[in-house]
Amino acid sequence: MNRRENGMTLLEILIVISVITIMSLVAYPSFMDALQDYKVRNCASELRMNILNLRSHAIRDSSRSYVIVFYPSAYVYGFDSDGDFIPDGFENAPPGSVSPSADYGGNISFGTDAANGPASSIACSGSTPANGFKGFGGTNPPRITFDSDGTLSATGCVFFKNDRGDNYLVSIETLTGKVDLWKWEGNNDWSKVY
Repeated sequence: MNRRENGMTLLEILIVISVITIMSLVAYPSFMDALQDYKVRNCASELRMNILNLRSHAIRDSSRSYVIVFYPSAYVYGFDSDGDFIPDGFENAPPGSVSPSADYGGNISFGTDAANGPASSIACSGSTPANGFKGFGGTNPPRITFDSDGTLSATGCVFFKNDRGDNYLVSIETLTGKVDLWKWEGNNDWSKVY
């Protein structure tokens, strides 16, 4: 009698599990690198979107100036009704706060590993700062102020990095109003993300 069974043997199951385990171990480092790069990019992208959002608020609400203030470990944003360059809060749009290390992982900070910014960026070309902020009219702390017509107070750059060497920057140009996101590719080569 020749009987055929449906299903798999224990040996076949163990072989499949072994192959999946080996493939996972090989793919894990690449996945972790991509995840760390994504976190830095997402942090820089959020700043870019906050800048664009505040500019549109400034245009819609001409009675207030809007501001983003950068501190060594975080930035805060909102409107500034009293001219002290510190965001005030109100019931419809309280000021926001973003801490790169707390919100995106403990290894993300302001700063860069690159010696120079992108040559094609007016705001960021030349040597890079140790603290992660360049331009902004030399204000201390660095800040961006949006007037009621949406214009920016000063050109500048904000650099983000992690301990794996992933570097991004957000460039803000007053003349054109452009807010660009850049990625450092190494050897002072920067590529525009958007």
